[in-house]
Amino acid sequence: MPFVTIHEKIEIFYILHKKNGQTKTIVLIHGAGGNHLSMLYIFDYIKKKWGNFFNILIFDLPFHYKSIYAENTNNIMNKNISINFYSSVLEELLKKLHLISKKNIILIGHSMGAQVCLRYASLFAENINKIMLIAGCDNVYIKDSFILSLYNNYDRTIKLFLKDAYSKETYFNKIKFQNAINDINRTFYKIVINDFIAVKSFAADKEINFSELNKKNIYFNILYSNQDEIINKDCIFALKNKLSCVKLSLIENKSHIEIIFDGYKLNNFIDKFLEQ
Repeated sequence: MPFVTIHEKIEIFYILHKKNGQTKTIVLIHGAGGNHLSMLYIFDYIKKKWGNFFNILIFDLPFHYKSIYAENTNNIMNKNISINFYSSVLEELLKKLHLISKKNIILIGHSMGAQVCLRYASLFAENINKIMLIAGCDNVYIKDSFILSLYNNYDRTIKLFLKDAYSKETYFNKIKFQNAINDINRTFYKIVINDFIAVKSFAADKEINFSELNKKNIYFNILYSNQDEIINKDCIFALKNKLSCVKLSLIENKSHIEIIFDGYKLNNFIDKFLEQ
């Protein structure tokens, strides 16, 4: 299996579809508590439809699922892990894989991955070609009581989160809902808690220079659902107003997580985005 070792001996797991010659690279970034499997449907679709035109990279963020600390995962709680940290890791990963050139990176981020996209673009705007944000926003409100509950009773709290993150159909299907629990449990629970803290503490007004992004004329496509119980739609609309080159796209009746497994509708939005 392919791994790249980056700073502090972090082993990053990745899958790369590499097209010969100079071409743009599509990077898929999963959300809080997720892993590369979360974005595998999108990876497979783009590879099948667009594989002759783009490199496509999917990976596990540091300490998620197969991306492990070389010594002991517990040690990461002493690290300053944040959206900024994840963005810097992405830059090092792209450098190690020799995928960076001017304006050749296309980012697609889901949920927390959308914040990583925004921060990365703010740090490395010269690399960016365009960005799709799926069910994600810059300022995501998370209650202190939710974080405290994760510390005090993780299993119960994460199940309540998944109940909101998935559709009622999935929640009431014991097999499907157990699969959702199994998926988030692929990542050490302290890392999942850390993700929610990172999302909560992300200071978008300080960490994203929207004025500079707009000067670079970076194209954004924000994809959201009217049935998303995790991301507030007011935040989505406010983010749209902060960007000068942006399109807002609605997928109806999809949960926060199942929006990235939507099939035909999602495929159409991806096609239009890549054609843009």
